[in-house]
Amino acid sequence: MRVLVVLLSFLAGFVQAGAPEPLEYIPGLKQERFDNGETLLVKFRTEWSMTSARQEEILDEIMAEDPSYAEALTFVTVDYDTYGKSRMAEKLKVKRQGTLLIMRGGKVVERLEASIDKRELKAFLDTANAALN
Repeated sequence: MRVLVVLLSFLAGFVQAGAPEPLEYIPGLKQERFDNGETLLVKFRTEWSMTSARQEEILDEIMAEDPSYAEALTFVTVDYDTYGKSRMAEKLKVKRQGTLLIMRGGKVVERLEASIDKRELKAFLDTANAALN
């Protein structure tokens, strides 16, 4: 029984070894991270959205396949139900949940809206990565 518990714990860690745990957005978080020189993957999502859930799954798959993405990015989750009509969302021209932004130094480097296509999400990360190097 003990071996089974250890094996299940190991497998749970392996399955979740994709993207790092995202930071929940609170006002001021982006500026704090920009001041630290970090590159952000900002995800505007909702708990109820199938698009948001599928994006999470695909991004986890991509990160598991190539951990260098996760090492280069700080993940920030923005609750669209809370902040979708905010001044911050307006300034970033976010009009819907499922919007992904790569940001560095306060500027949007790359944007993708509502995609659940793995090739498109990977190309989004690749393009952003190339723009940052």
